[in-house]
Amino acid sequence: GVTRSGTPVSLTFTHAFSLIEFKMQVGADIVSNSTLTSFVLAGTAAEKLYTNDNASTIALSTGAVTVGAATNTITVTPASSPVLSSTFVSLYVLILPGTYTGPTLSVSFKDGGVTAYTTAANAIGTTIFEAAKKYSYTVTISRTAIAISNPTISDWTVVTGTPISPGI
Repeated sequence: GVTRSGTPVSLTFTHAFSLIEFKMQVGADIVSNSTLTSFVLAGTAAEKLYTNDNASTIALSTGAVTVGAATNTITVTPASSPVLSSTFVSLYVLILPGTYTGPTLSVSFKDGGVTAYTTAANAIGTTIFEAAKKYSYTVTISRTAIAISNPTISDWTVVTGTPISPGI
């Protein structure tokens, strides 16, 4: 039995994961119509970046994530290869929050849509990722390397709430 109490009930929702945004652009030695074929975000062997095992849980009262089987490498291969240019193309990755000892990023692309390159892995700098935070990195791609900026850290989503009245 649910009865109307006359007083509002406040509900708070937060994200359990960390969101990473890679704003990718090409450097001067890359043709502007190059296409991104994939990128790899990797942690050390002990770090758990990602899970899709159906055995992980989230405690709704605390937001704590208990990880089942997980992996320390995320390989992203877009269904449609984005065209890279001097303007930014944003790509997103969800990771488990936590402290990491040195996550790295490498990028594979086709210069001018023809010649394939894969850059060496480069450290992304941040080692502590908080739940419900977005980490935005600028990534400049050249034929042999990538340059990664320090992240801009913000709330994942800033939403102004409104009351919900289901008529109870």
